[in-house]
Amino acid sequence: MNLDEEEILTTGVELLARSSGKSPTIHLTVSGRSMGNLLLPGDRIECKRVGPGRIFCGDIVVYRRENRLIAHRVVRRMGKDGDLRFQTRGDAQIQSDAVIGQDEILGRVVAVHGRDGEKIGLERKKTIIVNRIAGFYGRFLHHFMTHAGFIDPPLRRFLPLPQLRRLMMTPFQLLTLWIRGSIGRIS
Repeated sequence: MNLDEEEILTTGVELLARSSGKSPTIHLTVSGRSMGNLLLPGDRIECKRVGPGRIFCGDIVVYRRENRLIAHRVVRRMGKDGDLRFQTRGDAQIQSDAVIGQDEILGRVVAVHGRDGEKIGLERKKTIIVNRIAGFYGRFLHHFMTHAGFIDPPLRRFLPLPQLRRLMMTPFQLLTLWIRGSIGRIS
């Protein structure tokens, strides 16, 4: 990223962070693969400022961590209004991210513009339901991967842990392909 692009990105993020009222939207370009098939490098995402009380398990949020912007799925919401904390996870990641505070969240991803011109709406009813399922599955997956030592040793002989982890990621891949392929597509 050259300096001009970095300045533009910083300005957009600062505007989003300071915004209030009409919930302005900014567009950001995806560069990583941590969200698997849902957000691909080169896609542009629409990020809308929303209050922390309107962020739920399954929503994809953008937050700043160590001078980087990250778009990951919320897999756990903790605390009460005024002191909410969130655990996020990239759909293609094994582990969840460190817990973030409500003041670290810059906004929620409301749409994805693919490189081929497709638009995927994340605020449509069907997409919200599938995203909620993906969020709760992510929470289960985090718990499972954290406590995978409980798996019976005889079972591990037939299904070693790396293969088991890949198998556990398959539903995420299917859910995100479904969102991107049919139920979320607007154009």
